[in-house]
Amino acid sequence: MSRSDEEMRLRRARHWNGRQKAATSDRELADVMVDRAKSAAVKAERRGDKQAWYSLAQTLDAWCREHEA
Repeated sequence: MSRSDEEMRLRRARHWNGRQKAATSDRELADVMVDRAKSAAVKAERRGDKQAWYSLAQTLDAWCREHEA
C-alpha cells in the first residue's frame, strides 16, 4: 500500500469514526452505517467489483427478514 493509499485510508477511518462517535442515538448511528456501507459499495464498484451492490442488498434483505414482524 502506498503512502497516499494509507493516508486516504486513515482519513476515511477518521471520518467514519468521527461520525459514529457524534451519533446521539442508535437511529443516527444506523444512518451513519448505511452511509458508510453505500460509500464502500461505490468505491468497490469503481474498483470493478460488480457484486458489491448486490452483496449489500443481500445483507440488508437478510436483516429485514430477521427484524420484520
